Amino acid sequence: MKKQPGFLREKRAPSTLFLPRYYRFAKYFILICIELFIILLIMWFFPDENISFLLKQFFPFLLLVAFFLYLFFLVVEYEAKKYLQTRKELEERNTNLNLLVMTSHKISESLNLKKIIRGGFAGLACLLPVKKGFILLCPDSENQEIAATYHLSVKTAEIISGHLNEKQFLHPKEAVCLLNLEKQTFRNNGNSEISVWQNLQILNLLADKKSRGFLILDAVIPPGKKETAELLCRQMATAMENSLLHQEVEKNSTMDPLTKLNNRRLFYLRLNEELERAKRFSLSFSIMFSDIDNFKDYVDKNGHLMGDDALQKIGEIAQNALRKIDIVARYGGDEFIYLLPQTNAGNAKNVAQRVKDAVNNYSFPTRNGGCGNLTLSIGIASYSEDAQGSDSLMERADQALFQAKSKGKNRICLYTSTDKK
Repeated sequence: MKKQPGFLREKRAPSTLFLPRYYRFAKYFILICIELFIILLIMWFFPDENISFLLKQFFPFLLLVAFFLYLFFLVVEYEAKKYLQTRKELEERNTNLNLLVMTSHKISESLNLKKIIRGGFAGLACLLPVKKGFILLCPDSENQEIAATYHLSVKTAEIISGHLNEKQFLHPKEAVCLLNLEKQTFRNNGNSEISVWQNLQILNLLADKKSRGFLILDAVIPPGKKETAELLCRQMATAMENSLLHQEVEKNSTMDPLTKLNNRRLFYLRLNEELERAKRFSLSFSIMFSDIDNFKDYVDKNGHLMGDDALQKIGEIAQNALRKIDIVARYGGDEFIYLLPQTNAGNAKNVAQRVKDAVNNYSFPTRNGGCGNLTLSIGIASYSEDAQGSDSLMERADQALFQAKSKGKNRICLYTSTDKK
């Protein structure tokens, strides 16, 4: 015989079930009617005998019939209660399963981490009588985040998570879903924010035996809903894991692996967005190409590893010299490309000078333990003075860079009308 899954084998706490009131009336009414029918039947078979004599003679028989009838009704009552109890349990399990399916669908249809957390928390609040609680993500001593709260302030959630960390409650030795705590340890804490919690429950969000966070709740988890709550938490953790993996893939697809800057793919995307914005609101913007002067000589003298370090450092210097709305990306090799929203050619030249000076003033290490300097050549083109489209604008900036290189390097050139000819 096939064994039922654990979810369907949940043990229920015994509950008192009451049959409808009319059942008792029907039971005794049927008993009396059967007894009267037997008496009438006896009187019909013995019409000449006195009724009192017949009752006296057949009293043991009538008593025995009544006893067996009463036993029969007790068996019926017991079976009816069993049936009602089973039906009630099945209805509750069906409700839990429906809630589990609906919540699973809700948290699986999105890769947005906040939507997953909100959907999972809502499902859990429907399943359990949650008074208050919060979700703690990234459960490690260095990086923790209160992702969502329920009838609770973020400040209070931070106090409680700090207390639980002190007691080492959020660092389970075993990969268990429901962490059983000593409630007295939690209640006797002097902090008033913590002492009001009556039923502390910590649900571990496990995905592949790795914790992605914790659900800290003030709620009673009935035995019949414990496994459902654990299943819901596992589904939440799996959905969160998928969301984090998706974010990582998206990040890697738009990031240069060496410099950790944006790559060409993301730059083209942002360039087209900025072009549409500039056309709609009649704004200007500029793009810059920069190239490291004599970078091949630096690599030949110091090696490719130091060359990679120099590229990373120049990317970092360029990023720090720009505004938050500006974008710098590695175009390829030792070339970087910049997008400067709402910046005309004159202001773009000031930005280029700032980047160029920052690189010039930095001392790059050399193989022999000394220091060396690297310089940049930069070409600039602006919308709509120099071009109207993204491809033509990048071509103009590239031509300006070529002009800077041909004039002796270590300089900034704007795309000019001379270049247009």
